[in-house]
Amino acid sequence: MMSKSAINEMMGIHTNQSNGEDAGKPVESGAYNVVARCTVGKHKGRVGYIDDQEGRNAIVYFGTPLLSESADLPYRKLVYATDVEIAAYNALVDGPEEQARVEAHFREIRMNAPYETKFAEFIRLCETPDADLVVIADPTVLGDTYEELLESLRRLQRAGKTLALAPTQ
Repeated sequence: MMSKSAINEMMGIHTNQSNGEDAGKPVESGAYNVVARCTVGKHKGRVGYIDDQEGRNAIVYFGTPLLSESADLPYRKLVYATDVEIAAYNALVDGPEEQARVEAHFREIRMNAPYETKFAEFIRLCETPDADLVVIADPTVLGDTYEELLESLRRLQRAGKTLALAPTQ
């Protein structure tokens, strides 16, 4: 299971803002990586994460950024969220159902990615000239399928490397 911090790091999400005196004030045009509340229109009262901007509008996600419902909203309709609203937003994004959905999404992406993308870190280890030994903690870094496992072992052999599994604790 991926941790929230790992998912957030992967997606560039930072929702631990503390607005202090800014809570309830209009969000300035161009602001992003903040949690805000919509004050008018169809999304009035909804709290979301401003991930980016499109022209004069903010792209606001009402759940996990990039994976949940979003809206393209004018900045003038947004105010900075209060600490309570930020905590509620974080609880929504951290919920077990949402975490499971995000993990399933990333598993699907990983399964459909080309070998060089999925195992870029392992390939880098094989190409490191100053080490003859490649130590891995988990055999899945070698491949998700039999073909990927064979490709990884071939790369190790061509590089003249020895493979070792790290001891489990």
